Amino acid sequence: MQNLISLNVIEIASKQVFTVNADDKLDEVCRILSEHNLKKAPVIENGHMIGIINRSNITKYVMNACLSVIDKTN
Repeated sequence: MQNLISLNVIEIASKQVFTVNADDKLDEVCRILSEHNLKKAPVIENGHMIGIINRSNITKYVMNACLSVIDKTN
């Protein structure tokens, strides 16, 4: 256990990081997350990380959009 505690983050971190661009379309982001079985991905703009998108963000957005459409039809 002591060996684990003394490890540096880089020794266990993922070496291959999948990112999305801030101007990517939602369908492209969904494809990337799905194809690579990811729950989240860093969002990049001008070479800098500006946030993280995750499946929960997308689910909440889509659910709110659907509810908005339903509310307008009632």
